[in-house]
Amino acid sequence: RRYPIRLYGPRFESESSRQILKPMKQKSEQRTDQAIKLLLQTLERNVTDTGIILDEFEATHNDYELCYSKQYNALNAGHFALKDAIDKINDQLNKK
Repeated sequence: RRYPIRLYGPRFESESSRQILKPMKQKSEQRTDQAIKLLLQTLERNVTDTGIILDEFEATHNDYELCYSKQYNALNAGHFALKDAIDKINDQLNKK
């Protein structure tokens, strides 16, 4: 479990420590960008896959069966949670 980092006041760094940390920061930012891209790709692929399965289920079952299928409703909830996660990530990235 990760806990938020709490900073108590400004941090003053020397010029030499900034020069040492700059490449580390750039590398960390690049890895974070790659992780976000991979996460979004994975979520989008899962949304596509679950959408196909939900469409197939809807085509082969009547409304009564859809309403009372625990598996269908669980997958449907997961499908929309994935879409919501994608939207939240994109909203966060597009903040100004």
